[in-house]
Amino acid sequence: MEYISKSVQETYEIAEKIRIEYISYKIFLLEGDLGSGKTTFVKGFVNALKCKEDVTSPTFTIVQEYDCRKKIYHIDLYRLHSISEIIDIGIDDYLESGEYVFIEWGDHYKRNINEKYLTIRFYMIDLNTRVINLQESS
Repeated sequence: MEYISKSVQETYEIAEKIRIEYISYKIFLLEGDLGSGKTTFVKGFVNALKCKEDVTSPTFTIVQEYDCRKKIYHIDLYRLHSISEIIDIGIDDYLESGEYVFIEWGDHYKRNINEKYLTIRFYMIDLNTRVINLQESS
């Protein structure tokens, strides 16, 4: 499945649509270049849950937690360079929590995920346009 977003608002709407259409998924791997819309997508997902949390990039904190109707863990693996560093943040506990887990740069760990997950890839076309591509884990 593929979506085209031409604005932040459209990215929010796509996030809400994915939340509804892929309701059985709790783990989302977000892939794409810096500035491609990964955190914006998470913000749209959080907004779709009617949650007023301030969503920010977890690049330096590694993990952000949002308390909505369900807890949301937003993880960024960009600054982690080894599997042991990723394990040390307790990633397996997050993945097994049954809560929503969004992992930016998730390709660094996906071979170790035993749960089903949805990979969402963001491609920048221009300053405002993004292609958002979905791939279900097998």
